[in-house]
Amino acid sequence: QAINAHKVGDLRKAEKLYSLILEIQPKHSDANHNLGVLAVNVGKINNAIIHFQIALQSNPAIEQFWVSFIDALIKSGQSEKAKLFLKEAKTKGFDGLKINKLERQLTDRENTNLFSEEIRSPSTQQLDDLVTLYSMDKHEDALIKGQMLSKKFPTNPILPNILGAIY
Repeated sequence: QAINAHKVGDLRKAEKLYSLILEIQPKHSDANHNLGVLAVNVGKINNAIIHFQIALQSNPAIEQFWVSFIDALIKSGQSEKAKLFLKEAKTKGFDGLKINKLERQLTDRENTNLFSEEIRSPSTQQLDDLVTLYSMDKHEDALIKGQMLSKKFPTNPILPNILGAIY
């Protein structure tokens, strides 16, 4: 039910159902991973990292858990930690296209300042304020704030997801 709600875009229902699963089974790998995916979609990267890490610890045999966790680390600016987990993923035999793409992201991040969080991302507080407006059903205010942030940070990958939820 949680996955179906997630697929059709009923994110609140999906979050509630994933959370119910975690109340019963806190280390459920799929529920943790999918709750992490939801958190990324609304800009709560640090929350996502926690869920991805639990999913990965619970089931390290799933490549997507590694990919999601490392990607969230990169998005949160934790490049050194991302490198360590990328190396570990490769030693466990994960060396596919997604892993290689993450490795290129890290290399690009090191080689240029164009990808620094300060340049391309709103602050965590700005994102939290936007999500709070949405959560409080203040959709018009959230839309105005979201559009303003989107103009200020046009390359940010999180803002279109939040704006999509608001619409």
